[in-house]
Amino acid sequence: MAVMAAASSLVLGSALAAVAAPGAPSIATTSNVRAAVPAATIFKVALGTIASPIVRVGGSATVAPKVTTSGSVDLRSKTITVFQGKKTLVRAKGTAKLKAGTYTVSSVVKYRTISSAGASKKYSAVKTVSKKQKLVVRSAVYIKAISGKTAPYRGKATIKPNVSRASGVQLSSSRLTVKQGAKKIATNRTSVALKAGTYRATTTAKYRIPVYKTTTVKSSVAKPVSVPSKGLKMTCKVAKVGAQEDYYYFPTRELALKCTGAFSGSYTTYADYAVDSAEARDLGIVGQLNWWDNEDSPVAVKPVVGATATPYLYPDRPLRQTVTTSKRVTKKSWSPTYTATKTQTVKIKAGKKPNHVYGTGSYNCPAGYPIKGNASSMIYHAPRGAFYTRTNPEECFSSTAAARSHGYRASKR
Repeated sequence: MAVMAAASSLVLGSALAAVAAPGAPSIATTSNVRAAVPAATIFKVALGTIASPIVRVGGSATVAPKVTTSGSVDLRSKTITVFQGKKTLVRAKGTAKLKAGTYTVSSVVKYRTISSAGASKKYSAVKTVSKKQKLVVRSAVYIKAISGKTAPYRGKATIKPNVSRASGVQLSSSRLTVKQGAKKIATNRTSVALKAGTYRATTTAKYRIPVYKTTTVKSSVAKPVSVPSKGLKMTCKVAKVGAQEDYYYFPTRELALKCTGAFSGSYTTYADYAVDSAEARDLGIVGQLNWWDNEDSPVAVKPVVGATATPYLYPDRPLRQTVTTSKRVTKKSWSPTYTATKTQTVKIKAGKKPNHVYGTGSYNCPAGYPIKGNASSMIYHAPRGAFYTRTNPEECFSSTAAARSHGYRASKR
């Protein structure tokens, strides 16, 4: 700072200080200011619906009341009561462990609202909120019974695993292992063809359950809180006191001050302190400061390391405040692969012998099907009939009754 500017600023600064409001920038405009009226505090406690959980086969899920609050609230208790039909499984507990099934759940929360009365807190009477809901705890997979089947005559019937999964579950595989007595018929197959008989079929299902983990994610943004044309109140501490120097009219000491305020980090500013001297006494400015970042500020500080002052300053660079916000983020992952098995008895019935078969392309019918059928005329021919040996049958029947049941009539010869 130029010597002349420093001297004249101290002289003019003292005069301006006489009319400036203490602790405020001297450059000001008159405006109507309406005092802010604080909004009424809203207290809210709500019970949400407990989501339907998924459990591994044979496992259980821990459920608890789902509570949301706003305002100053003192939660006294959160309990849950669980019914299954007319039976009470859990009564007024903080949590409940439930296996797959359908339940009626009653959640109860007791709380007090808090208001401030000076330095102390004032509590309301205890209030209660309750909620009743139906809750379905879902098994990740269901291994269902394999229905018995009827095999075709002298053939086989195919069986497959009968497995369903809850929505959102990954079913990796479902396989069958089949035994008949001590004999193993098939191992780890997606389907098995079986003759008539009684079997022991073991279904093996492999699956994974979605796992949701909620964490708090913080993010920071540096927002500007000052511009060179706008004053900012700071708390400044003397960090260094310079040697006495003689300006045009009077001796001064340069003070280096480290300032903090409604911004991140610190800001370094400087001020010239008017030392007690004949010249300063003549000007009436002994002990006054010329703040480099606000020459009109009347705020004084002792020229001692550690002394503090709270001036309004116009920083020569934009100052920023780091604002950190947090939000709850839920991420989906997967459980390890689980295995569920179920063994059951499967019966395959023998199919009845059919009463007709298609012709083989020759003049002879297969054994057991002596009646020849001419599909173009819908006439059947019995052995010893006039046209029997000359007929190349499209269909063969086990009896004349079987031929008639398929719409054929007897040959007249």
